[in-house]
Amino acid sequence: TGNREFLTFLRNQGKFFCAEENRELDLTVIDYGDLTRPRGEWRNAYEVTEEFYFHNGHYGTREDVVFLINGIPVLVIECKNASKDEAIALGVDQIRRYHAETPEVMVPQMLFAATEAIGFAYGVTWNTVRRNLFNWKHEEVGNLEAKVKSFCAVPHLLRILKDFILFAEKEEELQKIILRQHQTAAVDKVLTRALDPKRTRGL
Repeated sequence: TGNREFLTFLRNQGKFFCAEENRELDLTVIDYGDLTRPRGEWRNAYEVTEEFYFHNGHYGTREDVVFLINGIPVLVIECKNASKDEAIALGVDQIRRYHAETPEVMVPQMLFAATEAIGFAYGVTWNTVRRNLFNWKHEEVGNLEAKVKSFCAVPHLLRILKDFILFAEKEEELQKIILRQHQTAAVDKVLTRALDPKRTRGL
């Protein structure tokens, strides 16, 4: 629930109390205008760090790679040795441990990924069920660098945060979902078709 609430703030749907004006004002956490601005004109601060350490007084965790937007950690990547069996599964187990031992650091983090230097699997935090873990695909099959660069590209991460993470109630349980690559492509095609003034018939 805290993660869902945090996402509303990341989507600039939150408010803050301004003492000077004695009223609530809209809070802008991320400027999504960077989706269309050239790189040199980005207004957000984008950072990547390794060995992201957090301690809550009981447990300490050290995340391999973390992506931050305006100082907020939004994506964590676990890197495992390809020589180990089920290396990506071990990376996901590590993400599960973070949820169990240091849930505080997982509140702002929306996405996770795991790699063993060959594959690149991704999902959303607070949903580490194997069937909801997907392989990121790139036209250059087997090129991990291309996969990482395309998944972690600023416009792609902004678009996921803004549009492609969903929360739904199912059987009185809150579930978090991320759209897969073909689903996001379908959404964009539907929107383009719906906004085309030359096309007047229904979808």
